[in-house]
Amino acid sequence: MKSVERTPGKESLSLSLSAFESDVGKYDTGDPVSGGTDYAACIYDDGGTLLAQLSVPPGGTCGLWPCWEAIEKVERMGLKYDDRSLRHDGVQRLRVRTGPAGKGRAALKGANKASQGWTNLPVGIGAALADGGVATIQVSARDAMCVSATLDMVKATPGLFTARRR
Repeated sequence: MKSVERTPGKESLSLSLSAFESDVGKYDTGDPVSGGTDYAACIYDDGGTLLAQLSVPPGGTCGLWPCWEAIEKVERMGLKYDDRSLRHDGVQRLRVRTGPAGKGRAALKGANKASQGWTNLPVGIGAALADGGVATIQVSARDAMCVSATLDMVKATPGLFTARRR
């Protein structure tokens, strides 16, 4: 996890969960492409308090293209979401890859671009986590998968927070 909040209006957040502890198959990811499965990424502090929830709705069009797309390659099944307008909680990109235990992956990127009027990404996440030393990230699909990781390798300086799993 990396949260950069050095310049007001240009905040960014990136989350990455890899090596899921359990199997995540094609049908475990739900259907946000044409169905009703929405996704959420939640960030908790060391006491279990929810600091931020970033929601990504199903379907929709982002510019001229659909927001969601299925990845149907044999070696890389999963889903991808792209929205450069950052409309939904500042989320620009979400990728979910299926696989057996130890192989699945989820990654999310979000940002604020105040110069373009895009300020939906919650701020203050890194500052709220900086004192605790532990962060928990959870990525879930409604009525489908839920994966999480506790990050305990923390570095925090003013405006920058990074954490990873040992």
